[in-house]
Amino acid sequence: MMAPFRAVTGIAAAALTLASLFMPHSLAAQERRVIDNDGKPFRIYMVTWRGETDTDRGFADYFRERNISVDLIRRDANRDSSKFPEFVAEIKSLKPDLVYTWGTGVSLAILGKEAEVDPEKHITDIPAVFANVSQPIGSGLVTDAQTSRRNITGSFYLVPEEAQLKAMAQYRSFNKLAVLYNRKESNSRLAVDALKDLSKRMAFEILVLAAPLDDKGEPIKESVPDLVAEVSAWKPDFIYIPPDSFMSRHRHHLSREALKYGVPVFGAAEGSLDQEEDKPSHVLMGLISRYYNIGRLTGHQAERILVNRQRPEDIPIEYLSRFSLVLNMNVAAALRLYPPMDILKIAEITDPIEDAKQFVPAAGGS
Repeated sequence: MMAPFRAVTGIAAAALTLASLFMPHSLAAQERRVIDNDGKPFRIYMVTWRGETDTDRGFADYFRERNISVDLIRRDANRDSSKFPEFVAEIKSLKPDLVYTWGTGVSLAILGKEAEVDPEKHITDIPAVFANVSQPIGSGLVTDAQTSRRNITGSFYLVPEEAQLKAMAQYRSFNKLAVLYNRKESNSRLAVDALKDLSKRMAFEILVLAAPLDDKGEPIKESVPDLVAEVSAWKPDFIYIPPDSFMSRHRHHLSREALKYGVPVFGAAEGSLDQEEDKPSHVLMGLISRYYNIGRLTGHQAERILVNRQRPEDIPIEYLSRFSLVLNMNVAAALRLYPPMDILKIAEITDPIEDAKQFVPAAGGS
């Protein structure tokens, strides 16, 4: 049997902090003159995918706190990709000072892949910033984090997979990792490929299952309990949810089913950890980039373009300077998997909406 993979460095140093690129919490609002564009607000065209998120709120709050006058032109696709050509046409007509895109699909549709940019279909002559893109390089949006060589810049949303694995191992040594994902989502496919590569280097076993598709090629939500049952029979140490919109939307059913089998769930993105009244999450933990902080980082990049007059291609594509280790103690107690003290000292503890213990067999967790 393979030796369990264990963390080799302290999580606070190895997983939570990177180079000090940008500290959003240091940006306190101050009394200062209003910064504008020659007496007019900077016009920013925002394209989002599923309504306003904390990323968009963080982006808008950044300008307010910095006293930068902006006119935010908001357009939401409401999960309908057929609207993208309409947005591109409107951007070209309005000629805003900056374009903001949320998510991988939106960014690729509006800005195009670096190797496939078409000025007729994409925005090329107006500077742009992208947010909530899990894999800017892997998706083909850019090929170099130091310079996009294009009129765009942005951030890495997904915490590096190796840092996530170290966080998991700091909580509980493991040698078997199960992954559930939607094969239609490029972010998930890229994450799965990265985890497979890491499993070879770090010597742990990995089992990957994709949600089956219906006649229209869409993942079947009713398959989630069966997927959890199948991987749980393999007795993994963790079930891993990648940055996957489908699995995050069904986090309630997925994590509740995992509790029945005594298997902890790790979430790679904030969406899988969200606590909503109708969709409480029973994911044990996650190492994530907070949406709100990503929005503020993107606002900082926009300021450099609009106010400091820097070229987007000269602004590196960045990670947050600090990640968030989120822990659900209600689930930890239900599974009898209590975290070590060095985890508790740095974790953000979530407030459960639903008691996890009711879903765990009387014998308790693994």
